[in-house]
Amino acid sequence: MSNIKPFKAVFYNPKKIKELEKVVCPPYDVISEDEQTALHNLSKYNLLILI
Repeated sequence: MSNIKPFKAVFYNPKKIKELEKVVCPPYDVISEDEQTALHNLSKYNLLILI
C-alpha cells in the first residue's frame, strides 16, 4: 500500500510580490514559446522559471 503524506505549501512573500498575476503561469506544456518569453518578462519571480 502507498504511503501518502501532505507537503508544506509554498507562498510568495507579499512584501515582494504585489501582483500575483505576474508570478503565476499555466502548465509549461500548454504555452507557446512566445507566451513563455512574455511570462519570463513579467517578473523574475515567475513560477515558470522554477519549472
